[in-house]
Amino acid sequence: MKKYLKKISALLIAIAMVVAMCIPASAANTKPVETDTATATVSGINVSGVKVTAYKIIDANYNTEGFTGYSWSSWTGLSKAMFDANGQLTLTDTEITALAEKDGKPDGTLMSETSAGSGVYTASLKAGAYMVLVTGSNTTVYNPVLIGIGYSKDGSGSSNTLSQTDAVTAADSWTLETSGAYVKSSDVSIKKTIDDAAKSKGNDVAVGDTIPYVITTKIPSYSSEYSTVKFDITDTLTAGLTNQEDVTVTVAGVAVTAGTDTFTVTYDSAQKMVISFASNYIKAHGTKDVVVKYSAKVNSSATFNYVANTNTVTLDYTNAPGEDKGSVKDTTYHYTFALDASLNGATDRITKELLKTGETITKPDGTTTDALNGATFTLTNDDTTKVYTAVSGQGGVDGDIQFTGLDAGTYTLKETVAPSGYQLSTVTHKVTISAEYNTDGTLNSYTVNVDGANGATSTYTNAGDTVITDITGSSSTTNVPNTKLSSLPSTGGIGTYIFTIAGVVIMVVAAAMYFSRKKHSVQ
Repeated sequence: MKKYLKKISALLIAIAMVVAMCIPASAANTKPVETDTATATVSGINVSGVKVTAYKIIDANYNTEGFTGYSWSSWTGLSKAMFDANGQLTLTDTEITALAEKDGKPDGTLMSETSAGSGVYTASLKAGAYMVLVTGSNTTVYNPVLIGIGYSKDGSGSSNTLSQTDAVTAADSWTLETSGAYVKSSDVSIKKTIDDAAKSKGNDVAVGDTIPYVITTKIPSYSSEYSTVKFDITDTLTAGLTNQEDVTVTVAGVAVTAGTDTFTVTYDSAQKMVISFASNYIKAHGTKDVVVKYSAKVNSSATFNYVANTNTVTLDYTNAPGEDKGSVKDTTYHYTFALDASLNGATDRITKELLKTGETITKPDGTTTDALNGATFTLTNDDTTKVYTAVSGQGGVDGDIQFTGLDAGTYTLKETVAPSGYQLSTVTHKVTISAEYNTDGTLNSYTVNVDGANGATSTYTNAGDTVITDITGSSSTTNVPNTKLSSLPSTGGIGTYIFTIAGVVIMVVAAAMYFSRKKHSVQ
């Protein structure tokens, strides 16, 4: 009996399925409601860590029957007709700019990146139109975009522009549609170099030298949604460099004259220059290359050895409508060298390549050389003939021969004035300074050699790049001796009698000759 019932049940189910297949498919129509959403997509965002926000500027309206049409979101303050004769939005670039820069915007909806580094951001949004702003980038300018999420009947319509205004009810076959948006952007960067192909980021210079600079950048492409924009280049020198106020600017290879409608140059001090481009000029020259050239002179305040004299350029620019928060920078490094001086600005890191000494004295227990102060030396650059002067002991350490503000190169050291009681030395010494730089322009190592292969060599290496506290190497010192003059006879000694007797003899001879001549003349 049970088997029979099971067979009957299976037959009934099969019949029901066949009948169901013969009946046309139908589903209860649903009406549009305020909670309807669709996924909006924005791509082309190539910088991580930015904030992508969708601000609703057009609302979808509903009644008990379903969707009735669109209206401006109240925060926009707009009341004009929304669509033109062709059914397209009447929103202008000026109005979009005003909305993007408007204070008191609603919080908006944050869009999320689909996967790290994809540059694609999505969010589930209700029907309406949205203005999407990308903020928080210091290297890229993003232009605003509009996204539309709208109803269309039978899959037709242009939902992304919200041109469809007909009512949609449960009686209609409808979908909620959106189309992806691609953000147009401009990457922003600035590069500062020395106008020297061999050493473009870091070099060695001497006090009095002039350093030529080149700044290269590109004006971003700002859409018409930006009302006023900023593009300021600020160049800042450390105290050892003085701006020569000889700036020139070219845009797209064409020389541009300073003026209120192009750019202005101000010098806040001898170490700070600001180049400000006019807003309309910026917007009219988007994507154009900018080249700035000028020079700075190394002055007597220049730091030496591992303490660099730096030049930093900063570009401040508008990075979103109403926001001037974009900023990028670049730096060049300039080094002068010193002998018998601080290695890194600290008093406990004093080098000692040269030592002025008195004559070497040999004693039963060994030889001694005492540091000697008061000797004057010149150090002459063999290539430039520039002459530097130093007096031993004046650098703060007995016997040191301190020279500062030196370029890398080969020099001749010569004593020009001996200390009192010492004979002037006729021995000259060859001093060579050479340097190696890191790719970012910072000083990696430098070497001081005295008297060539058979002389002393000191090499200092910075293991920490820009950190000047991690320096290895110690000085190899060259003594520069003086010899004492021969001692004069002491007062009251035998030497005094010799000179006295000689003097008397000379006087007697002179007197005899005088009287002899007088006698002959009388005769």
